[in-house]
Amino acid sequence: MSGKKTGIVTHLPEQLEALPDALMRRLSLIDEKQVANQETENRFVSMVSQTQDQLKAREAEFQAYTRQLNGQLADMEIQTSQELINNQALIEERLVKESAEIQGNIVNYLDDQLTQFNQEVTRHHQQQHTQIQRLRREIHLQNRSANEKALIVENWLKDAHSLIQFIDNHYDHPKFAPTRLSDLDEDLQLAIQNYDGGLYEAALVTGQNVYRRASELRISLERDENQWNTCFLMASKKIDQILTELEEKQVIPYQPEGTEQVFDFDINFWSDKGWEKMRNKTGRYQRQLGDASHNLSIEDLRKWLIEDLPALEADIQTVKNKAVTNLVNSQIRTNIADLIMQALQKQGYQLDNSLLDCDDSRDGFGFTARSNSGNAIHVLVNPGPNDKNEIQLESIDQRPQTEHFHQRRAYEISQALQKFGLKVDEFRKTSQPEVQSRIEAPILPAQVKNQYVQN
Repeated sequence: MSGKKTGIVTHLPEQLEALPDALMRRLSLIDEKQVANQETENRFVSMVSQTQDQLKAREAEFQAYTRQLNGQLADMEIQTSQELINNQALIEERLVKESAEIQGNIVNYLDDQLTQFNQEVTRHHQQQHTQIQRLRREIHLQNRSANEKALIVENWLKDAHSLIQFIDNHYDHPKFAPTRLSDLDEDLQLAIQNYDGGLYEAALVTGQNVYRRASELRISLERDENQWNTCFLMASKKIDQILTELEEKQVIPYQPEGTEQVFDFDINFWSDKGWEKMRNKTGRYQRQLGDASHNLSIEDLRKWLIEDLPALEADIQTVKNKAVTNLVNSQIRTNIADLIMQALQKQGYQLDNSLLDCDDSRDGFGFTARSNSGNAIHVLVNPGPNDKNEIQLESIDQRPQTEHFHQRRAYEISQALQKFGLKVDEFRKTSQPEVQSRIEAPILPAQVKNQYVQN
């Protein structure tokens, strides 16, 4: 005859809060200030260096372009370009030296950087406009011969055309300023038509206006590409850091308290493959930075840095918490089973080693105990809702026993558990045993089995 009863075991709230936290500290999983991974730092410094080399190469080509300009225009362009390059170099130097501080206050840093760039751009636009106005007055076309007028206008049109070509060859203007360069080219063609028709005054005004707008566009593109590069570098480093952690911290050595044996704590296993999901999600971000980076705007990268990547880190922390909670609950179930076995020993039962059952440490833990008279009790400690655990007792007796007898046995077990701070709801009578699936567990079975064999 058999009888089956089920009860729910609840830990005190302070116990449930303290156990995972203590285990996380022992596993070094709490997000305190992390030591920077040297390989990650080296890759970041290399990326910053490559970006600086690209800027220097473009600056050298721009300097070569300015040699053909009017002397005053050349001086103005060279000064403006050099100041922007120096400003970006200081920003990237700070990125390397103060990376951790910047990442901790990314919103303010990006906003301050954009404000600084905009102030620089506005100042240079004003200087440029003033300079071109002065040149316009100096080369007023009255009282000049037709050949002199034609030469002056021709030089302005050439300068404007060369600057448009330089922008087209060196900047990603379709991404940062779509249609603006084509608009300038259309206006330049109008100026050329006026020049060909001998309308030198109109051609000069239009040509100078095209040059001024092209020069302003180049400065704006320099600003936008620099900001994009800054966001790209910071996003690349953050994703590299996250992937490094996901690779290096999946399996952590763990030594349970009171034992000398060390086990591998596999976060991916204990989080039900949550760690692998986080790695795949982070990998998708990394691939976008690689093959599809040309599709990412400044706004996209800012959103990553301000919202998406911090949310990803929070999700990773949640996965860590789940893994640790699952491990703690597994240990709690083995402890509950041990206490039940101790209570059954007082009733004359001994552990039947041949029926020890623990195929997956994340699932229920079961064993069978037998008495000298041939009676048996099968015990299952299963995961329950809300981090509680469910105890199933199935009595297999050689002769019929009363419901009162079964209830008394369950009561003695609940009393034994309560002595250790575990609250057990009243056992209730249930029908058929619950069928559970089993899979191979990569860690902890030896520890669990040894604990019960020793009893």
